Amino acid sequence: MNWITIRTTEYTKQAEECWHKWFARYPVTTKEYPDGAKDRIWLETVLRKGTYEPCIEVTWVLYWTYIYKRIE
Repeated sequence: MNWITIRTTEYTKQAEECWHKWFARYPVTTKEYPDGAKDRIWLETVLRKGTYEPCIEVTWVLYWTYIYKRIE
């Protein structure tokens, strides 16, 4: 995995645009079906993409929201 270590606008932009490999050390959902069923992966390498979002309601905490997909 390769990323910019300084938390700048460039870092945030790169992380939001790029999928990167990540080892799923806890169960993650990779796909949800219309009937409510989910594909989940655990203890395997998956692709992960993050979105950086500020949370104003809880004392200006900044956090990442991730989506995952299976490596094909």
